[in-house]
Amino acid sequence: MSPPAAVSLPIISHKGEREFPKGLWFVGNNFATGGSLGRLDLETGLIQHNILKVGPDTIVVPDSNEAIFMLNRQGQDSIARIKGVKADIESSREFLKDSNPQTVIRDLKGNIWVSFLELNQIHVYSPNLKELVAQVDLTHLGIKGIDGSIHADLGPMAVFDDHIILIAAQRLHRDRSWAPDKNSGLAYINSDSYAVESSHFIELSNPTLLKTEPSKSRVTIVGKGDFVDVSGLMGQVLFFDQKNLSSAQTHFYNGKIIAADFAEGSDDPALIVWYPKDNKSCIQMGEISIVCAGSPANQGYVFSAIRQVSNIIFVSYFGNQTSELWVIDFKTGEVSGEDSGEDSGENSIVQRIPMDLPLFSLSFGP
Repeated sequence: MSPPAAVSLPIISHKGEREFPKGLWFVGNNFATGGSLGRLDLETGLIQHNILKVGPDTIVVPDSNEAIFMLNRQGQDSIARIKGVKADIESSREFLKDSNPQTVIRDLKGNIWVSFLELNQIHVYSPNLKELVAQVDLTHLGIKGIDGSIHADLGPMAVFDDHIILIAAQRLHRDRSWAPDKNSGLAYINSDSYAVESSHFIELSNPTLLKTEPSKSRVTIVGKGDFVDVSGLMGQVLFFDQKNLSSAQTHFYNGKIIAADFAEGSDDPALIVWYPKDNKSCIQMGEISIVCAGSPANQGYVFSAIRQVSNIIFVSYFGNQTSELWVIDFKTGEVSGEDSGEDSGENSIVQRIPMDLPLFSLSFGP
């Protein structure tokens, strides 16, 4: 384990945060030999690499202020609950090989829900991961390939209310280079009976994030679009109204959305948007551009993952087997270090922290 080094972080406002995270966890990946799990302490600025060795395709997902989930893929398909700052493996479970788990959430009873790209099912496990509580079949959300197989390509999930879990289907055309369909699937699942209460098809491509607002009977859905060329399906954010079973477009981007995150209490998502016409990617709050980079002039570096807490955005920026963790204060506009790049306006990068491996996954946690 590498000794911790300290970096200077901006002051993060705790206003409106019910459970403020203690750390930012990151995975540095080498897709040939594997990678490692690391942590940035959000109070002290201490950063540690190589806390835990991980497989070549591993992501981390928030669970609570005490633990995170770690999903392994690429033939090592499994889940582990990582507890505390020393990354103790509290519980774990193996999945069917090449099932390709996508994300994980916990319902209000404590049960753990996992979505898979290669299964048309959601799996529900007991809080300690020892028991498979239920399997929810969502084949009806899929599309049929030329070989007759049906794939729903299940992705993001969210808790809608005390008894409902929301799941989105990406619906990828595998016989067309995995291009996403122009319509996504959406299902409301009863977390008590595990019955599918309603299903819908919405005009949005490649969903990557769901934000639920039960008091308004509304869901905000972020769609990536495709990644073919300057044409095709663009990124989109829309509302879905559960009462009227209708969707209303809020914004179409002229680019593709790489990743997205919502801070508690925020109406706009923090986004990584790739603009293929200019071959650059931008960090944005909704439609407002904060900083852009990723052109051929910087040797192909691109943004890959994003997390937002209060006034701070954390984003990974990687290229040829190296990367940086960028820390952006999008309210103060104060600069520390190098020039922040194009189109930064009044907002700027506060820190660029060098990393020894490309970062593809970020998670708040203990």
